[in-house]
Amino acid sequence: IVGVERSPEIGSVDAAPELRARNDMMAGQRATQVVVLEAPEYDGVVPEQRWDNGLEEPMPGRVVREKEHPATPMSVDQALYQMELVGHDFYLFFDAEAGRPSVVYRRKGFDYGVIRMA
Repeated sequence: IVGVERSPEIGSVDAAPELRARNDMMAGQRATQVVVLEAPEYDGVVPEQRWDNGLEEPMPGRVVREKEHPATPMSVDQALYQMELVGHDFYLFFDAEAGRPSVVYRRKGFDYGVIRMA
């Protein structure tokens, strides 16, 4: 093909040496800087929580929401589908095969895990 030019930004095969040379040049210019930040002293005061209703003493780590959902028996594959459908990293379901509550969850590297009640 005559008259076709490729831009180095696209990363074509022809531009690979140019990109490597530019990366090598930039690597020498990069500086590593470490900044240590000090945490403020804890004074025992709990900041006001956004769910604070003004009636109770705000306490960290309290349960602020409860949900119930139907426990329709399903397979692990169906639970994974439901988890992806709602966009969560885990999904509680009633495992039809095991006959007990279980949780599917997303692991690192695009893998999944299952936790079953004993």
